[in-house]
Amino acid sequence: MAYIYWDVTREKMKAMGIDQDVVDAEMVKHLKEAAKHPSTDCYALSAQFLVRQQRSDEAIEGLQKAMALNPSESWIYYDTAQATIFNGRPADALLFIESALRVDPERIAWVYYLQGLAYFSLERFEDAAAMLEKIDLGSNDFWAKYYSVQVLLVTYGHLGRAADIAKLKERMQPVLNEERAGAELTILRTQNFFAYKNPADFARLRGGLKKAGVPEATFGMDAKVKDRLTGQEITDLLVGHEAAGRNTEKPEDFHLAMENGAAEVSSGNWSDGGTVTIEGDSYCVYCCGEVATSCIGIPAARLKTETNSSRSRAKNGWNSR
Repeated sequence: MAYIYWDVTREKMKAMGIDQDVVDAEMVKHLKEAAKHPSTDCYALSAQFLVRQQRSDEAIEGLQKAMALNPSESWIYYDTAQATIFNGRPADALLFIESALRVDPERIAWVYYLQGLAYFSLERFEDAAAMLEKIDLGSNDFWAKYYSVQVLLVTYGHLGRAADIAKLKERMQPVLNEERAGAELTILRTQNFFAYKNPADFARLRGGLKKAGVPEATFGMDAKVKDRLTGQEITDLLVGHEAAGRNTEKPEDFHLAMENGAAEVSSGNWSDGGTVTIEGDSYCVYCCGEVATSCIGIPAARLKTETNSSRSRAKNGWNSR
C-alpha cells in the first residue's frame, strides 16, 4: 500500500480527492506497518527515502538486504542502480542494470532512464542522449518520462544541440505540467529531483541546464555570482533567526525558524521540525516524517523527508537553494 502513495502525482491526487498531507500520512502509516515484518518492498521503499536525503550509502545497505531476500526481483537491482548513481558510482550502476536485465530482459522506460542517467553521470553525453531519446513520452510511466526529459535537456545543453533543446522544451511541457501545472522550469526545480551525493555531480547538472537556457529560479531571479551568499554568510544570516512570508501555492502564512542544524517550519495549519544542512552556497531544509526504519537496521530513527512547497514529500523533495 505504501508504494501506491509513493507513486502518486498531483493529477492522481486530484482525481482521488486527497492532498499531499493525506498522501504523506498514508505512506508513512503503511511503511511503519510493513517494517514489523521487513520484506523486499519495505527495504526498497525505505531506500527511496534515504536516497532522497542524500543518504545513498544507507540506501545501498538496505537494498543489499533486499537482494539477499529475493535475488530474482529485477526492481531491487534497478533501485540499487539508482542509489549507486546518486552515490557517485555510475559505472557500478550499469552493472546492476545488466544484472536486472538478466533477471527480466524487458527494456521498459525506467531502464532507458537509468542507463541514460548513468551515462550522463559518466559524461558520456552522446550515449546518454541516445538512451534517453528511446523513451516514449506517451508511455504510462510518468516518473520515467518526468526525470528523463530533464536529464535529456541537460545532456543536450552539454552537447550544444540548440535545435534539439528548442524542440524538447516544447515536447516536455505537458509532462512537466502533470507534476505541477504552470510551474516554470528552473534549475532549482530540476536539481531537487536528483539527490547526488557529490558536489561535482550537481555542478554537471546545473551546468547543462544553464547551457540549455534554463533560468536558475522563477521570476527571472538568476543571482549573479558576485551577489550570491557563501555558505558561511547563509549561516550567519539564517541561524538563530526567523523568516516569515506567504506560501505562493496557497494563501497561507509561512514561517521558518532556524538554529544550528535544526529548523521548525509552518505553513497555515501545518508544521514540522527537521534538519538543515549548508551545501556549498545553498541551504537545504529536510523536514521529519515518522517512518519506521527497523527494516534497514536503524531502530528508533526518524527518516527525514524533504519538504516540497512546505509540504513533506519524499519522492520529489524541495531544497531551498
